[in-house]
Amino acid sequence: MKFVMDDHLPLVSVKIDYNSWNKIFRNVLLDTGSSSTILDTDLCEEIGLLLDLENAITRKMYGIGGTEICIEQKIKWHGLYPTTW
Repeated sequence: MKFVMDDHLPLVSVKIDYNSWNKIFRNVLLDTGSSSTILDTDLCEEIGLLLDLENAITRKMYGIGGTEICIEQKIKWHGLYPTTW
C-alpha cells in the first residue's frame, strides 16, 4: 500500500466496490489506532451506499483533534482495495 505524509498524517487512496458501483476515495487517513472506519456520507451516496437512519446507531468518536458525532452502520462490503496515487 502506498501512502503519502501530509502534515505528519499518513494518507492513502482506497477503492470501494458496493452494489456494482465503485469509487476511489482519496486522502483517506490511515489511522492505525482506530477500531472502525469512517467514510464521508456524501461520497458514499455517489455509489448508492445510503444511511439507514432507522437502524443506525449514533456514536461519539474521540481523537487528538477532539470529538465528533458519527453514525454507525454495519454493511456488507463487496470490496475495499488500496490503490496507487
